[in-house]
Amino acid sequence: MRQIRQSAQALLAEGKIDETWDLLFSALAAVLSRNSDLELLVAKLRRAGLRSQSERIDPQQLSLLFEELMKQVGPDSEVDPEAEDQADAQLDREIEEAEQAAPGPKRRRRKPGAGWKTHGVPQEIHKLEVPPSERSCAQCGRDKRLLGVDVTRRLEFVPAQFVEHEYHLEKYACGHCKDGVTRAEAPDQVLERSSATPSLLAHVVVSKFVDHTPLHRLHRIYSRLGAEIPVSTLSDWTV
Repeated sequence: MRQIRQSAQALLAEGKIDETWDLLFSALAAVLSRNSDLELLVAKLRRAGLRSQSERIDPQQLSLLFEELMKQVGPDSEVDPEAEDQADAQLDREIEEAEQAAPGPKRRRRKPGAGWKTHGVPQEIHKLEVPPSERSCAQCGRDKRLLGVDVTRRLEFVPAQFVEHEYHLEKYACGHCKDGVTRAEAPDQVLERSSATPSLLAHVVVSKFVDHTPLHRLHRIYSRLGAEIPVSTLSDWTV
C-alpha cells in the first residue's frame, strides 16, 4: 500500500486525476479479490464443522479466524508479487486440506490419462523411430515386426511475447521545382497518437474487464515480457 500511495501522490502532483482514481480502484480490486479468497476459506472451514457430528466449530472462533486473516492484508501491508504468489499457494493448500478433512463420500480416483483437454490448439506430430541397431532380435538375429505405435501426449506452453514494429517511411522531393515532399503513408492508428496495435489494445481490455486483472499487475506482467508500459498509459487505453 505504501507503493500505491506514493504512485497516487505522484500522479496527483502531475494533475492526472483520472489515472489516480484508476490506480486506487485497481488496488481496491486486488484487496477485494484477496478478501474473497479468505471468505472462501472460512466457508470451507464452516462447512467442514457443520458436517462433523462429534466436533463443531464455534462461529465465534471462525469470526476471530477471519479477523486474524484480514490483518494480513491490512492497509499497512506492502505489495510484493512474490509474497502474493506464496500467499495464494498457501491458501490453495489450506482449502484443499479443509475439503479433504470434511467427511462425506470419497472422491473418485482419477481415470488414467492426460487429465486435460485442448480446443483449437495447434498440434505437432513427432515420429520417434526405434534405432536400426535395436530392430533385430537379440536371440535369433532376425528383424523384428512393427506391432504398432504408442501415443504419448505432452502439453507445451509458449509464453506470449511482444513484437516491436518499426516503419521507415520514405520521403521524396523534387530538387528542381521544390514542389513539396511526398512521403509513404504510415500504418493506421487505432487510437490517436498511440503506438498500440489492435492486438495489444484487445489484450489490455480483455485482461482488465473480462479477467479482472488490475492495471498495476498487468504492468508487471508486461515488464517481465520486456515492455515497460506505464500504468497511466494502460489507463488511457481503456478509457
